Amino acid sequence: MIMIIFYSAMNLGDDLFVIHLCNHYQDKQFLMYCPYRFSHAFKSIANLKLVYNKENIRYYHSSIELQILIGGSLFMQPESKDDIYNKFLFNKSYRYFDDIPFIIVGTNFGPYDNIKHYELHKEWFSTLNHITFRDKYSFQLFDDLKNISYAPDMIFSYLLPKVERNHTIGISCICNNNRIGLSKYNEKNYIDFLVELCNMYIEKGYNVALYSFCIMQKDSVAMQKIFNKIKNKEQVSMIEYNGDTNSFLKDLLSCEYIIGTRFHSIVLALNAGIPVFPIIYNIKTKNLLTDLNFLGHYVTIEDCNNIDFEFVDYNRKTNIKYDSFSEKALKHFSCIERYLKNSEGTVYDE
Repeated sequence: MIMIIFYSAMNLGDDLFVIHLCNHYQDKQFLMYCPYRFSHAFKSIANLKLVYNKENIRYYHSSIELQILIGGSLFMQPESKDDIYNKFLFNKSYRYFDDIPFIIVGTNFGPYDNIKHYELHKEWFSTLNHITFRDKYSFQLFDDLKNISYAPDMIFSYLLPKVERNHTIGISCICNNNRIGLSKYNEKNYIDFLVELCNMYIEKGYNVALYSFCIMQKDSVAMQKIFNKIKNKEQVSMIEYNGDTNSFLKDLLSCEYIIGTRFHSIVLALNAGIPVFPIIYNIKTKNLLTDLNFLGHYVTIEDCNNIDFEFVDYNRKTNIKYDSFSEKALKHFSCIERYLKNSEGTVYDE
């Protein structure tokens, strides 16, 4: 049995990580703690045992062969330097059992500006079985460690549903809730910028779809603020992720163009071949675009009110094609396979 540890908050990206992992190894049985209210996305996964009480995990100790911590922005530095050590201890606590192999899959490091945050984690990372990073920047921070590797974000290898494109502009938004890793920006400027884009596209005959990727992080609050300010609301829909990944993906991937703030709105658009205009709210997005040699326009969330409609619409009109990253993204699974045996008892081929 493989134990999955992840960020449970009904966040689309994190939920897709879990689904992708379970689907990739359908002959393996998985175990995962998840609060009941966030478990909707996983209830139909046949090879996943959900545990709703964290304390009950200990009863499965003898059956667990591997622990996998899967997630992206797990290692961001807290605002106050006084919280650095406590945040480090919290991160270490992701590991339930010291006597069972533990690997971290698909993560990035930072943002950070305090060497203590880096050094504490580097020492801990060196003791783990393996870590796969999803950006080259994070990988290079620890490239003297022997137990690390790099591959593009796992969702580049996620098999997406095939859907017909509509004459719709999709907009992924976030809320300025002052969480760790969020850039300092003027929320009013950001909201007004997206409202203006909505109005312009509606004037040009498009429908607009607003997307909330995570209710817990208040994407829906930003979505409602945008909707309230749009002139012609009849051509606008609001789609809130509620744990039904397939329905949400089908809706998102039917868009002709995506203006994406959420990291995985950009990854999903690129994976599906949909032109995308990225809005960077965290260094992880800039690192992603650098790794992919992204040739289109983009903007930081702090500067979004300094650009015009034509700058944003450029990516839609040019629709630059990018090489598929699906094969490279599958390399995240290579480290897992070093610790797994298949149903016949032999080690998986890497």
